[in-house]
Amino acid sequence: MKTDWRQPPSSLEARLRKNLYPEAWSIVEPWRTFPWDRVGTFVRATVPQSSQALCIDVWGTIALSAEKVNLLNALMRRLGFPQSKTYKITFEWADPQNKLHEIRQTQIDCLLEGDSINLLIECKFTEPSAGSCSRPLKDKEYGLPRCNGNYELQANPSKDALFDFFGVPSAEHRCSLSREGIRYWDYIPVLFSFGNFQEMRPCPFRGSSYQIMRNIVLSRVLEERTGKRGAVLVCYAHHPSLGFSRAVREDGFIDRIQDTLLDRSRLHAISYQGLLRILGHTNPSASRELRALADWVEQKIQSAKDRKGLK
Repeated sequence: MKTDWRQPPSSLEARLRKNLYPEAWSIVEPWRTFPWDRVGTFVRATVPQSSQALCIDVWGTIALSAEKVNLLNALMRRLGFPQSKTYKITFEWADPQNKLHEIRQTQIDCLLEGDSINLLIECKFTEPSAGSCSRPLKDKEYGLPRCNGNYELQANPSKDALFDFFGVPSAEHRCSLSREGIRYWDYIPVLFSFGNFQEMRPCPFRGSSYQIMRNIVLSRVLEERTGKRGAVLVCYAHHPSLGFSRAVREDGFIDRIQDTLLDRSRLHAISYQGLLRILGHTNPSASRELRALADWVEQKIQSAKDRKGLK
């Protein structure tokens, strides 16, 4: 889908430049072809509460820093992963092979590739939560849910009525996504403490853990393909008024998911503020650069904390 640039290019570029940290701008060049997050034709990175913009601010600055390797090695030490001699950061990454057979592919905000690690970074700002599974919601075409919200053998009423009418048998699955060939549950049993053979009420991924599960599964796909360790890092803006921050700090959202993993080290979370403090303390030569970036991040959080913003 091509972006319909309704605003004059100079106007849109000016709004993007105003909302992105100046030191990170070159990471989005050529800006016209960068995969901007959109609502229709509206580019959401032009608004202060944009999660994509904040992700670019921080991770783009790190990617372009002369101290990039040292900064990212400090992060690896904090997470307990091996350090690397080289790193590559890719924004808005999706699996070109679509190994999971997804209809709408999982889009990784930021993929960090090291010598022996693939770190999938999920960035959050003003979102109240991570993305939930749409299957328990009513199907737009038939007005019926495609899943009852439990992980159990069930019919798909929005489509199975046609199978029943014509007397055609249909395959049974505990997950309506598996029914359509999407392979999350092929990987979940080797990552989480429950298997695809047991029924669960409700489904453990009915709520906002769904998006994090997709990232974790994709980290395993990359691990198998590259031979590098795969892991997920959730990077979020911390403020008591921000819903996702409260979910992590007060409600134990990430801790609960970690408790279901066979290897807790596959999932980590860190605030933007905490990330920049760690990098600044361990890399004195970049401390001035990081303090300026931290001030920018704090200003964005203060300006967005009372708004109900876009992703």
